[in-house]
Amino acid sequence: MFKVYLAVITLIMTFGVSMNAHSEDQRQKSVYKKVIESGVIRCGYFSWPPYIVKDPNSGKLSGINYDYMEEIGNILDLKIEWAEEVSAGTAIEGLNTNRYDVMCATLWPDAARLKNSLMSDPEFYSSVYVVVRADDNRFDSLSKEINDPTVTIAGIEGDVTYSVPSQKFPKAKLLALPQFSDSGVLIQSLISRKADAILIDLGTVNDFNKANGGLLKLAVNRPPVEFFSESLAVKSGEQELILLLNQALRIMVEKGVSKDLANKYRNYKYFVPEKRFV
Repeated sequence: MFKVYLAVITLIMTFGVSMNAHSEDQRQKSVYKKVIESGVIRCGYFSWPPYIVKDPNSGKLSGINYDYMEEIGNILDLKIEWAEEVSAGTAIEGLNTNRYDVMCATLWPDAARLKNSLMSDPEFYSSVYVVVRADDNRFDSLSKEINDPTVTIAGIEGDVTYSVPSQKFPKAKLLALPQFSDSGVLIQSLISRKADAILIDLGTVNDFNKANGGLLKLAVNRPPVEFFSESLAVKSGEQELILLLNQALRIMVEKGVSKDLANKYRNYKYFVPEKRFV
């Protein structure tokens, strides 16, 4: 009887160790391996026209980032699953807690994102301007400085819209918007006069003005504050996955697909990487 009991205990312990080892293997399996085995890239995204546009009635997605990811899926023979909508300020957190595989709404790189994720080669490049209200003429002359304690610039915490003004205009006041804010909240802070300026891309300004009667304008005679690469992001340490995405992006450049997409969205003045050969 004792021998039977001992055998049962040994079996249970062995099974338990095996299950724990299996669970540990699952936890340690790279995102890259999970993607290859499942045949699916699970995308995180945030709504930020014209990058990702979400129809309020159907929930259908569109936009230049959407088009890029669907083409990446075709090249890699992987299904693209638009798994979770988040915000620009919380995009990296979702990667590092395994809620999705790739942040498929492109991000502008800054120190925090570079330290806490791997960012891809650019899909394309966009220019970022100082944007003010159309009826605010204070900045029409260069005599009114943006970098001034009397000027308030709004930005989203955890996003480049907040980190860049703090670097470029350190004397100005910063209005920190919650992490879950989107471009609409950012623009509303300007329209409602809570802020005097925001830093945002030309495409977002043009789309808003088209729908709202031209309430915004670029600060006159001021060049772009930055030219940013529009990059995908993956979890820290996922070198194989970022290499896979970079290879797909390079194929898109070489085949002219990136240029075709830039032409499709030509009103937004995006720039694509150059081919390595003619």
